Parts: sequence; structure tokens; C-alpha cells
Amino acid sequence: MTNAGRHAQARRIDVRVTREAPAGRRGDRVDISVADDGIGMDSTRGREGFGLAGMRERLELLGGEFHLHGEPGEGVVVTASLPLTGGSM
Repeated sequence: MTNAGRHAQARRIDVRVTREAPAGRRGDRVDISVADDGIGMDSTRGREGFGLAGMRERLELLGGEFHLHGEPGEGVVVTASLPLTGGSM
């Protein structure tokens, strides 16, 4: 959300957090999606700033997944999925 507020010139930011055990996957996971209506970016260029690269690295170290999709002029969607290990959310 900080990136969207700082860099995207977004007027709206939608955040969704869900917890589930999808078919075909082992164990519970938490899925997080952050979407903005800002200026967007070309996510096919493969260039991430330190903030996005750091998010990807931390999630992958914990066994999670990180995805980024953006189009110039159409906002950005960042999704993350992370396995839950014990305890409750």
C-alpha cells in the first residue's frame, strides 16, 4: 500500500485477505491481493524496485509466492500467497 500511495498516484487501493486450503494444495494458506487504480507499470519488463524485490524475496524464503501485474495507465495488482504453519489466524 505504501508503494501504491507513493508511486502510483492511485485514488483507490483495494486490499483483500483470504485464508483457505484450496483443492490440490497441502495445508492452509493466506492469500493477499493489493490492487490500485494508479498510473500502472509495464510488469513484463522484469524491472522491480528494491521494495518489490524485497517483498518477493521474503515471501519466497517463507515458501510463499509473489506475483505482480501491471499495465501502463491501468494500475497494478500485487498478489502474495503464504503457507500458514500451525497456530490460528
